[in-house]
Amino acid sequence: MLNEKEFKDLYEKYYGKSNSFKQKIYSDYLKDANMFEDYLDIFRGINTRKDRAFLDSNNWYYDHPFFNGVEPKLKEKPCVKFIMIGEAKPVPLSPIYNDCGGDVNNTYFYNVTHLKNTRWLSEPFKAFNTTQTWNKIECPSGKAQILLELAAKGYLLIDLFPFPFPSPVPNNLRNKLNNSGISSFFFTNYLTHRLKAVSGLNCSEDCFVAFSGPSTIHHYLVHELATGNLSLPNGFSSKLDVNYFIQPLAILPQISPALMNWDPVSNLLNNNYHNPGMKQVPYYRCETWDGSNTGPHWLMIQNSFF
Repeated sequence: MLNEKEFKDLYEKYYGKSNSFKQKIYSDYLKDANMFEDYLDIFRGINTRKDRAFLDSNNWYYDHPFFNGVEPKLKEKPCVKFIMIGEAKPVPLSPIYNDCGGDVNNTYFYNVTHLKNTRWLSEPFKAFNTTQTWNKIECPSGKAQILLELAAKGYLLIDLFPFPFPSPVPNNLRNKLNNSGISSFFFTNYLTHRLKAVSGLNCSEDCFVAFSGPSTIHHYLVHELATGNLSLPNGFSSKLDVNYFIQPLAILPQISPALMNWDPVSNLLNNNYHNPGMKQVPYYRCETWDGSNTGPHWLMIQNSFF
């Protein structure tokens, strides 16, 4: 968890020093970060709320959703196996509460009160539970149960940026972040530190890392990984082989990938998502974005992790 100075330094790296630091963004970050820590407690097997230094333990936002007192609700402690890299949470909207206290206007993954439909939650569920039907979540208790089930499978979501992106994202913002080196900076100086921080919670084998969200930034970073300009920490790996089945963007990210003469018919990765016409766009299996702006696709998640 970032202290205020660390957060402010990253904030100014993104926004520029001419922008005044907004305290509310940091206080919102602390709340979100503690919800993320709540989820990590599932993998720790202990409730760490009283030991966290960055939030008053007498003023929690809600009871720990994954513990009954000190007893974990999940009987067997899981380990981290699969990590999805998101981009950033959207700027929060004014909450709209339903009859059971759920906010149906917001979507933060680790906030159990945020119940607005989002593929960031439904698609991982479908990827790991192929025999079950996804049903709309009505109450915070239902959201907490879904998160427990995802944790039991070893699933974790980590964002590249610690502060929210405006919605909609301004035109060319993502390309500017790539071209100015800020995307790579956050990968190296923020994301890899977060990966190392959870490395003690993973299984004995490497964790698989996948990338999702609107793909301009993620495709750029994955291509940097594939070409050796960036690297994941020890204990983490990503399927950087070619994904023949993802549809290329209408406007490709501003990078210069080498064209390759692939034969997707004889190199099937996932015949549930076969698109033999796409031969010269270097997408990778670890990308789970399917051509929409609404998050990952469950087939792409399976293709990235399994």
